Amino acid sequence: LSAVFKNLGRDKRAYLGDLETEGGSAKEIFMSFLTFCILYNNVIPISLQITLEMVKVFQAMFINMDKEMFYKKDDKDEGTWALARTSNLNEELGQIKYVFSDKTGTLTQNIMLFKFLGINGVKYSEDKLKLKAAAKEEPLIEMFLTILSVCHSVIPEMADDGSLEYNASSPDEKAFVDAARDFGFRFKSRTPIGVTIEDWSGKTVTYELLAEVQFTSARKRMSVVVRTPEGKILLLTKGADSVIMSRLAASQQAAVGPAQDMLNDFAKVGLRTMALGMREVSEAEYMDFKVDFDKAGILLEGREEALDQAAVGLERDMELVAVTA
Repeated sequence: LSAVFKNLGRDKRAYLGDLETEGGSAKEIFMSFLTFCILYNNVIPISLQITLEMVKVFQAMFINMDKEMFYKKDDKDEGTWALARTSNLNEELGQIKYVFSDKTGTLTQNIMLFKFLGINGVKYSEDKLKLKAAAKEEPLIEMFLTILSVCHSVIPEMADDGSLEYNASSPDEKAFVDAARDFGFRFKSRTPIGVTIEDWSGKTVTYELLAEVQFTSARKRMSVVVRTPEGKILLLTKGADSVIMSRLAASQQAAVGPAQDMLNDFAKVGLRTMALGMREVSEAEYMDFKVDFDKAGILLEGREEALDQAAVGLERDMELVAVTA
C-alpha cells in the first residue's frame, strides 16, 4: 500500500504498484483478483438481491401513497387508495401499453345490485318492492324468491350486531340472496343436507338438499334438487338466459317471446341478465338420476363432465320462472 500511495502522484497506473521494484507481477495481480472473485462471488449477489427487494418495498409504499391514484367516493375525503399487494411486479408496470377489461367486475367495481325482474311479460322494479301484493295474482313470484334463496352456494355468517352477513364466491350470487332478503325471503342457514329460509309470514322452512350441481364456465348454470316440506321433489336452476331457454318445455314457447324482449331491453342498457327455471321431478326419475350422480361423484378423472351428464337428464322440460337483470 505504501508503494501504491508513493506512485499515486507520478504514475496514472500507480494502483497496480511497481511490478519491477516492489516484487509484484502480473501473475500475482491476476491471482489476487481471481481469489477476490472466488471469495466474494456469493456475497455480492446476495447483498444486491436484498437491496433490490428493499427498493421494491419502497416503490410499493410510494404506489400506496400516490394521490393521483386515489379514488374519492364523496366530499368527506373518504375513498380508496391504491394497494400494492405484491412488490414483485413493480418493474413490469413500465412495460404496460394496453389495458383490457370486461364489463363484469372491472367497470362495475365488482358490485352487483338486483335491478329488474320479469315474469310472464311483466317487469318489476326493485324500487317498488311490491312483490308480496302482486304474488296473490302471480304464483311464480313466490317460486322466484324460493329459487333465489335456495339455489346458491352462499355461506351465512352471524355479525357482531346479530345480523346475518352473506359470503359468496361471486357478486352475482350475493346480489340474488340480498334481493330475496329485501323482498321478504330470508336465507338463514345451510347444512350438507338442507337449506333453511324464512318466508313472508315469518315461518321457517327447510328444504332437504338432495343434490347440487355447481356452476361452471362450460355449464353456465347451477342446479339444485330439493325436497319441499310437502314432500315434492323440485329441480331449481338459474343460469345464462340462452342456456335456460334452450331447456324449456314445449309448452313454454309462448313465454319465450316476451321474456326475450325484456332480456334484450336489459342488455341494451348494460345490465347482466340471467334466467331461472324449475321442474317437478318424480320419485322414479330422481332415483335414476341419483344412481348416475353418485357414480359420477366418486370419479377421480372427468368428474365435472360426468356430473354434468348426470344432471342433463333432469335439466330439461323446465318451466320458465323469471328473467332478471
